[in-house]
Amino acid sequence: MKILEHAVQAVRRGSALNQKARGAIATQLEQLSQDCAAAGNVWKEFLAKPVNQGDQWSIVAWVGPVRAKQLHEINLAARERVRTIANLVGGEVARLADFEEDPIEMAYRQLKAGESGIDAANAAVARLTERARLFDQLRRELGKAPAKSATPVRKKGAKGKKAAKPRAAVRKPKAAKKAKAKPKPKKKAPAKK
Repeated sequence: MKILEHAVQAVRRGSALNQKARGAIATQLEQLSQDCAAAGNVWKEFLAKPVNQGDQWSIVAWVGPVRAKQLHEINLAARERVRTIANLVGGEVARLADFEEDPIEMAYRQLKAGESGIDAANAAVARLTERARLFDQLRRELGKAPAKSATPVRKKGAKGKKAAKPRAAVRKPKAAKKAKAKPKPKKKAPAKK
């Protein structure tokens, strides 16, 4: 689940948008952990009462179509949670979310050579337990202080705005000098008689 690891790292690096999304991402990670537990219970239910031996190729033949459908539905919900986390983080994480592996171990794969349905179920339970731990660990990492960014942040100036970089003085073109008009001489008023 590399996408979720990248998502948590991006949030910890910390832009303001990602800081606001921490709570929503933590909730989705908690739900993913619960999805893993629910899927694990479906696999354990099969292990508690295994049906007759299925064929040598299909896991569905071992666990049955009802359990396979339950696992598929849990996986659809979990994939939607991964997509939600990716969209909250945005950027490269959102673009690559569709290429991530399924978060839930489903019954829609073939058995490996020499593997039985019971072996596949035990492996699925182990992987789901491991993923649930990963989701819990990622959720705890979200609560830690943001990692220091590699790029220095400029100090803020007055009124909380970023200080502007010093700029070279821009000279305005000088206005053409106007010729001063000579004042007209005042006429003397005629003397009163």
